[in-house]
Order: sequence, then structure tokens, then C-alpha cells
Amino acid sequence: MKRFVVFLILALAAWTLPVQAQAPSRELNGLLDDVDRNFSQMKDFSAEFLQTTARSKTNLNQTRQDAGHLYLAKGHKMRFAYSQPDERLWVSNGKMVYFYDSEERIWTQEPVKESTADMLPLMYLVGQSGLKKNFIITQLTRKPTISGNLVVELQLKKKNEDIKRIEIEIDPQRKLIVWMLIVDMNDLTNQFTFLDIRTNSNIADSMFEFTPPAGARKVQGPK
Repeated sequence: MKRFVVFLILALAAWTLPVQAQAPSRELNGLLDDVDRNFSQMKDFSAEFLQTTARSKTNLNQTRQDAGHLYLAKGHKMRFAYSQPDERLWVSNGKMVYFYDSEERIWTQEPVKESTADMLPLMYLVGQSGLKKNFIITQLTRKPTISGNLVVELQLKKKNEDIKRIEIEIDPQRKLIVWMLIVDMNDLTNQFTFLDIRTNSNIADSMFEFTPPAGARKVQGPK
């Protein structure tokens, strides 16, 4: 995915079902301002995550389920530690992105600007603002995946060759994005649900550095 200059959000749901949409209400506009302010002032973000990746738009059974823990910090720093069904690690120190496969014991390295990792847009979540500036926002009336959330569709104002649309669910009490969906131009989807969210917990910078384990082999390009 090419960089979009904002924080972004991924998630999957019933994209094949018709959903009704409406212009943002005054209440929603106020909430979006609060969410924008919350993330722009945020130093770091961590959560357990559940990820569902759809591999086919014609066969809903072709999906992959993953789980793990993520850490985000200002400066485009990221650590995605997958624990199920297998252990994998993605780390960004803001300049370079590293991938490590513990089973194959291989690792890769590439500049952030050249990376195509699916979760990379999440690096732009913390310490950024501009939600209403960068997106056309539509409130959706479908039932949220988590009761009480507000469902919003985001479309980039600046055309992007990779992203078709984004859906997010906002917890109105905590002013946090807790669920996200990205639909690409091929109508394939990537979904994240965030659980046990913690913010401004002073995550150590060492969490965003990568040292290859002894015996691991470096290969070219992302796995």
C-alpha cells in the first residue's frame, strides 16, 4: 500500500451487504473532532488485536484469522507481534520496517516508504490529525460489531490507487477507534478489532527496534 498521509484504520465486516448511509450529524462531527484531538495528542497506543483477512471476494470461506499484540508510538513507530496461528513479527522504528518469521527463521528489512505491509497504515494513527480534512465522511446505519459503537465510512479525498474505502467503529465514551476495515480496489478486505486498549503508557523505544535472532537468515523483500 502506498502511504496516505494520515492515520488509518483497517477492518472487515459485511461488505457484501447493502448498508444505508447518511451525512454526519452535528453530534458525529463533534465526536470526530474529539477523536482527532485524542489521537493527535496521543504518545502511544497498545492493544490486543484480532485480524481477519479475506483472500477472495467471491468465496467468503477463503479467510485467514490472526491474533496478537500491537504497539504504536509517535514518529511512525510500530510493533505487530503475531502469536496465533503462528508467530511473526513486524517492527518499524519510523525509518525501516523489519519482518521476522520465527518458524522459517528468516528476516527482511526495507524503508518505510517502500513497504507494502498490510498493517502499515496504522503507523499513522498516533500523533496525527486531519480526519475530516483528508476524508469524505459518511455515517453508516448498519449494526456495529460492538454494541454502542458508531460506524463511519471514510473515503480519501485524494485518489489512492490501492484503497477503495475504509470503515471504522468509534467508541463514543473513550473517543477511540476500536474496529477498522480497509477495502482495496479488488474488493479484498483486511479487518482489525482492538481489545484491551491502553494509551500513553510510556512504551519503551526499545520495543520499536529489531535485532535479528542468532542464526536467523536475511532474505530480500517482504515475506
